[in-house]
Amino acid sequence: MAKIVMEKETLVFCAPVNEGTQRWGVYSIPRLWRLPSGEFVVCCNGEADHVEADARACPDLFFLSSDGVHWRETDGKNIDLTVPANVDSPYVFLPNGKRACIREKANRKAVTAPVYKRFSPPNGDGEHFVYKQGDLSKDEFACEFCTFDERGNLLSAQETDIRFPERELILFGGYYEDEKFVSLPVFVKPRAWSSPYIYSVNLLPDSTLVGVCFGQNPSVSDRYCAESYLVQSKDGITWTKRSTITKNATAYKYGLVGDGGESSLSIAPNGDMYCLTRTDMSIDHESDDSSADAMLFVSKDGGYTWLEGRSVADSSVTPHVLAFDNGRVAIVYGRPGVHIALSEDGGETFSAPVTVIGETLKEALASGKSYMQAKYYDMDSYSNTFVERTGENEFLLLYTDMKYDDGDRQRHKATLVRKIKII
Repeated sequence: MAKIVMEKETLVFCAPVNEGTQRWGVYSIPRLWRLPSGEFVVCCNGEADHVEADARACPDLFFLSSDGVHWRETDGKNIDLTVPANVDSPYVFLPNGKRACIREKANRKAVTAPVYKRFSPPNGDGEHFVYKQGDLSKDEFACEFCTFDERGNLLSAQETDIRFPERELILFGGYYEDEKFVSLPVFVKPRAWSSPYIYSVNLLPDSTLVGVCFGQNPSVSDRYCAESYLVQSKDGITWTKRSTITKNATAYKYGLVGDGGESSLSIAPNGDMYCLTRTDMSIDHESDDSSADAMLFVSKDGGYTWLEGRSVADSSVTPHVLAFDNGRVAIVYGRPGVHIALSEDGGETFSAPVTVIGETLKEALASGKSYMQAKYYDMDSYSNTFVERTGENEFLLLYTDMKYDDGDRQRHKATLVRKIKII
């Protein structure tokens, strides 16, 4: 039987304890990705996880590594933050040695198109504005397909044509303060971590590029209810819809793609496709009749059709799926804690979770914690994770420790990485 082996963790950054770092989310959602040059980069976020128009509490910090073990701080001036989006790696490695990505085209303008639907997000702290993609101008909605050489030098940047005009874009229009609505300029991609275009780009054996995007379910108008789509392209420039991944999304109150459309896509050597989605919303699921499970969708025919989604874990913040050979599939998920589970039969069944940090939801509830205490109070880790594959059967995992002891007996937020092997 295969097993999950975790190597010793490496500290990337330990945040000081001050008013800025104590804000919700600051230095709790660090992001890991691999640059076109092959180097790993970590961005430790100084922006609070909040709907305020100005949630900047601390500066963003950047760290580079060639091996995922030894890290050095950098000023981040040469790191393109228009690329990172959603939970998977933003760059795809092409057979010809080039790297490619989809990034927002510069100088986008605020959206002035008519609002198609409007409703509060599930936590009720603002307003979502929904727009038909086809109603937006190229000044409001435009991205580029970029290619890079092996050193990371930009070779080309061509504007893409996403032929999906009926897709309903869910954008944030403003928030409530003292029961008064505060409107914001609406941008298609307001932050580096938002994902309105195409993400999780992968290459099929026939050289077709596939990726994921999400939108509001067209049959629902009174609440957030998102669904995921698989899109395809032969050249990276022209994209069309291949399928809807998340079947029967309306069977779940808020659909099958939770906060921010978080979902992960991986393709096995035999061509099977796996998509793992977050259903978790920042709400009390017990009282809101919602779900927090990680839902796995599998396609056996190149993404044209998908099997009914199945719950494979009871938590789903920044879910990751990684397909290996011999039917092995690993998933990473969290809140509470961070956990890894392994399947050896193509995702049919999964092992008991191996814990990286914290408790599982089942363990937390069994210890007497309420649901909300388990997920949002006295957290061991913020549970937002990022992964990068480093070999055929191994990957690098980034996570946070909210109670890191730096020797001063205080609880620091620490950014950590750890190499995971499947043996």
